[in-house]
Parts: sequence; C-alpha cells; structure tokens
Amino acid sequence: MSNWFDKQLSSSDLSLLPETYENVNAFHRFLFIRCILRDRTISEARYYVQDSLGIKYLEIPVLSLELLWDESNSKISLLGLFSSSADSTSNIQTLTKKKNIDLFIVSMGEGR
Repeated sequence: MSNWFDKQLSSSDLSLLPETYENVNAFHRFLFIRCILRDRTISEARYYVQDSLGIKYLEIPVLSLELLWDESNSKISLLGLFSSSADSTSNIQTLTKKKNIDLFIVSMGEGR
C-alpha cells in the first residue's frame, strides 16, 4: 500500500486505488478518502449518506413557513436556525401579515 500511496498521491483518479479498496464498505471508504484525499471528503460524504440512508437525505427540502405554522400550536415552539446567507425575514413578514399576527424583529447582530 505504501508504494501505491507514494506513486498515486498526486493522482485524483479514484480508479487508481488498490484492488482491496473495492471490497470495503461505504463508511470505511469514506474514512479512507478523508485520510488521503481531503479535497474529496464532501463528495465522499454525500456518497456515504446516499449509500447508507438513501438519496432523499441529500435533497434540500423547500421550507414552507405556512406548513410549519399550521403544524405548530401554543405548546409547540418553532425555532429557526439559518445560515448567514439565508434571510427568511421577508417570508416571515409575509406569513405574519397573512395570519394577522404582530411581529417584532430583533436583530442579534452579525457573529452573535
């Protein structure tokens, strides 16, 4: 394996991996790629999730605030955690106007 690694380190073609590589399960394949080809970690993680759980876990669902609202009640809170690039303020404002609900927006500030 050491000879293979030294010879193939610069190659990005996964078909050049040793024959025993084909006999490992998806998780061990992911660990192997993570150790040797860090730039392939994300794509290999996607392969692992698809192989283990199914393709539906790779699809990004469309967020329906109205559906979330309909499923909530006074005993079920809604907590939204969004990335810095995802701003749902206008969607929330639209929903509150449609449902005739008072909305108070408090900015947490960047990086807090």
